[in-house]
Amino acid sequence: MLLSSFQALIDLLECSEPGKPQEAFALLLLRMVTFPKYRAGQEQGSLPPVSLQGALALQELLNFRKPIKVVNSLLAASPGELQAMGCDPRGSHIVDAFVNSTSVSTKNKEKLVYRFKGCYTSLACSKHGSRGLEALWKVASIKAKTQVCNELLADELKLKENKFGRIIFNNFQVCNEKRFDSVRKRSIGACSACMYKRIHAATPNISSLTTTDGSVERE
Repeated sequence: MLLSSFQALIDLLECSEPGKPQEAFALLLLRMVTFPKYRAGQEQGSLPPVSLQGALALQELLNFRKPIKVVNSLLAASPGELQAMGCDPRGSHIVDAFVNSTSVSTKNKEKLVYRFKGCYTSLACSKHGSRGLEALWKVASIKAKTQVCNELLADELKLKENKFGRIIFNNFQVCNEKRFDSVRKRSIGACSACMYKRIHAATPNISSLTTTDGSVERE
């Protein structure tokens, strides 16, 4: 029953062909528009708004037992498309549904965090996007959080001048990452210097192993 309903949606949105049409399924459903009209809207720079019914349907699909096609479709979206969805009042709930779904693997949740690369600041400075970014933060690994913080650090002034960005900057303790990065660099430098001294001390003086004619003395 669920499979037939899903196929009916695919037929309705005219995205049954493999490749780009199927990959766009989630974005098509989100805006309740067919693939040909979506592509035309992209070319004209005028996409239809996010549909409430489409957003609710997408959230329901993410809670299905095996929503792999929806998951793959969202992960195939460009960062710009994901940003537009994440900053939308209705679309932002899709991010919540994705990371909170027990049917979506931890690995795929992590992938979504990385798919937003380049858009973290835009999300942070958006009322609805900042909420989605907080949801992503909760499921992000240490490595992913470091990437997010590095991008936010690069836009520190912009974030601090924005109401929502300032909240994200403080909640994510981005300044701590800045201090940690500074300490880490100093530690690496100190370790390198220490290692050099040890190697230098352990290496015999070459001049003491040579004879007066410049040849190496052998035991």
